[in-house]
Amino acid sequence: MCMALCLTVGETAVAKVYKWTDANGKVHYGERPPRGASTKTIRVPKQGAPRGSVPATGAERRARQRKLLKAFEDDRKEREAVKAKSKKQSAKLKQACTRLHRYIDQESIAKYLYRKDNKTNTKIPVSAAERAAYVRKIRKQYKKSC
Repeated sequence: MCMALCLTVGETAVAKVYKWTDANGKVHYGERPPRGASTKTIRVPKQGAPRGSVPATGAERRARQRKLLKAFEDDRKEREAVKAKSKKQSAKLKQACTRLHRYIDQESIAKYLYRKDNKTNTKIPVSAAERAAYVRKIRKQYKKSC
């Protein structure tokens, strides 16, 4: 009875993979065959240690474990760095949007707009055409960025 049970367990340890060709001639592999397609069953043995390999000692196993844990830690740190960079960029964009929104509010409230003359360091009133162009530019930036 034990022999029959062992043989049954051994049989279930082998995975079945199906191979078929679609109408376009492309070969597919899968765990379930499609309906109506002619399939070929491929028996794949259960994965384990390669034949003839010596089981790892406790020290080797711990070394592999440490290496895997280090890889996971490095991966986590990289994801955190990307997340922090994204958060920083998001905050910077939000700050720029707030500044642009403030400019839009100011131009709609202000009766006059001025620009600064770099040579004489004086304020020069902006014409209606310049003001409209400035407003369009700011709103376009706002729409694009925010």
